[in-house]
Amino acid sequence: NTTLAHERGTSPRQLVIHRMLLDDLLRLAREGADGQAPRRGDRVLRQRLAQHAIEVEITRLNNWRTLTRLQRREPLGPEASFVKLFWSEMSQRMHDTLMELLGPRGLC
Repeated sequence: NTTLAHERGTSPRQLVIHRMLLDDLLRLAREGADGQAPRRGDRVLRQRLAQHAIEVEITRLNNWRTLTRLQRREPLGPEASFVKLFWSEMSQRMHDTLMELLGPRGLC
């Protein structure tokens, strides 16, 4: 049970993956994807990208909170499951944005 809580409570690998994905999303919005026009002026997209950046930061902070509890030898509570659920849903939203930016090319 402790191992499962630890796996759910921290995910440094997922944090790195999603930080890289955020960087890719920002680049695609700035530069466009494969001949598509850049979408810098798209206010709705800018809001979504800002939300993604906030969620990646929340993930980072949740990882630190969990690691601090582990360092103090405190048991992990239900927040470990919340962290797993949060980054799973965040990942889904970020990949939805990626598909929107790539358009039909994203299916290849």
